[in-house]
Amino acid sequence: MKFDVAIIGSGLAGLSVALHLAETRKVAVLCKRALLDGASDWAQGGIAAVLVFEHSWGAALAMLVALVIAIAVWAGMGALIVSQRIPAFIITLAGMMVFKGLHWKVIHNATIPVNVGGVDNLYSLLTTWYLPPVPSWILGAVIFGTMVWMQVQDRRRRAALGFPN
Repeated sequence: MKFDVAIIGSGLAGLSVALHLAETRKVAVLCKRALLDGASDWAQGGIAAVLVFEHSWGAALAMLVALVIAIAVWAGMGALIVSQRIPAFIITLAGMMVFKGLHWKVIHNATIPVNVGGVDNLYSLLTTWYLPPVPSWILGAVIFGTMVWMQVQDRRRRAALGFPN
């Protein structure tokens, strides 16, 4: 197979670039593992925690707003890569440095408690709750089985396209 462009990295910036370029070019996205294994989703937690515990937002709304902000920021990064022809690794590294600094500024260089006064809330239940042992083993087995099935499907798909396994 031949491609016009190869995008290295499957974070939101990489996928955004791929989406922009796919309108006019044949694009390949190269990633270290699965396509959606980028690290872009990590930024959402800090934003949501601050909205919940410092501004008294509901957890569901805070997580939705954090997701929308993250998507908008990384789509903007992808647009910069495409429109200004800035190398993706520069945008990615600059973004990592800026976001790391902003993250620490937003949380005031301190841990944001997820349950104020020891009272559970939706955010703390979604982020700190643990399954009991038996359901954990069952869930682990289901996830493991799903991963094995996905690997088998991926190998079959690669073989059908003529790629080595």
